[in-house]
Amino acid sequence: MEKMNEICSEIGAKVVGYIKATSDFQIEFDRDLTCQELLKIAEELKEKYYFISSVYLNTASQGDCLD
Repeated sequence: MEKMNEICSEIGAKVVGYIKATSDFQIEFDRDLTCQELLKIAEELKEKYYFISSVYLNTASQGDCLD
């Protein structure tokens, strides 16, 4: 959890949920981001940290983020 808090601090986010059984984290950003910005951050996290194998977006927007 400590490492995830460090990562979140670097990207301007905070941990808002955690599922222990699967080691899944839910994070929330401190600012509004575009879909493209979120996708870029997701890719950067997967590339930079070997222990992050997948990132899923849980967005609330008017359009489809993955168009």
